[in-house]
Amino acid sequence: MRNSLLIAIILTAASLSNATLCWADDDTNTSVALKTNLDFHLQLTRKQEPIGSITSYSRTTNSEGQISIHFTNQTSGSNWIVDGGPVPIPLPHIYKAPTLGITFEVESDGRHVIATDNKWKMLWRRDPFADSKLEFYRTQTPRVVYIRELSKSDEPHQWIRKAMESRQITNFICINFNSSQFGCLNVRNGDFTFLGQR
Repeated sequence: MRNSLLIAIILTAASLSNATLCWADDDTNTSVALKTNLDFHLQLTRKQEPIGSITSYSRTTNSEGQISIHFTNQTSGSNWIVDGGPVPIPLPHIYKAPTLGITFEVESDGRHVIATDNKWKMLWRRDPFADSKLEFYRTQTPRVVYIRELSKSDEPHQWIRKAMESRQITNFICINFNSSQFGCLNVRNGDFTFLGQR
């Protein structure tokens, strides 16, 4: 499957040398943040779970395009869920914002975003990473891995709406980079508001 992200973990916590992490992608827009998140939780597992135990996981996505990783340790009976971030988009990628009536295209370089109206007239073309002078973080090749409107039903992320409205920006689109840096683009002019990184 072209857009699938293949992750296999074989974890035996008998010692750090017995732990193996296998990571592969199929030349799609793979998220460095997801790998970093998995690595962090595997290190934590090695310290907290019984020696010689096996930790397995499964990965699911919700309707908002977010990954959840469900870990289980058969020996201790521990279960926990980790936010894996957004499902990386294939590049180039076109997203039509349902309530805005605007189409956004992330170009094949993963850096440039174009906004067009319903008659395909270009409104703006921006490189949010360079335009906002973000510093390199976790990768030297930052790319957009997620672009979407913030749903009113997405309760955990309503703080983003409040942050943007505090800047008098009511029409915006959310983006995440493969570095885990994220923020919003002002629909009117493409200005990027940096909101954080993990």
